[in-house]
Amino acid sequence: MAFIDRLKLLLTTNNISKNKLAKELGIAENSVKSWENGSQPSADKLIKICKYFNVSADYLLDIDSQNLAEKEKQIINQYRSLSNYNKGLIEGFIKGLSESEQNHDTEDQRLYS
Repeated sequence: MAFIDRLKLLLTTNNISKNKLAKELGIAENSVKSWENGSQPSADKLIKICKYFNVSADYLLDIDSQNLAEKEKQIINQYRSLSNYNKGLIEGFIKGLSESEQNHDTEDQRLYS
């Protein structure tokens, strides 16, 4: 998915107009229009957009998503639709699972070495 398609999706999902985005980010409306014509945002504008929507540049630029399994893409999209509070809960849960896995790996290494 191209940058502008991702941006349009974020705008639609968050019910934000292109004009409002330009105003809130302090950028020219012409910048947004040029992106619709295929140009890419400058690094500083990309960072502003990422912070505004709380997404990564990788997501906006569709970097590395080709290497994700379909289930992983679904999980990422579901995660992005959560509130910040629920994202925090999920992140804590994943951290706990990861630490648990690491502890089991260490125990397995001791038992079988």
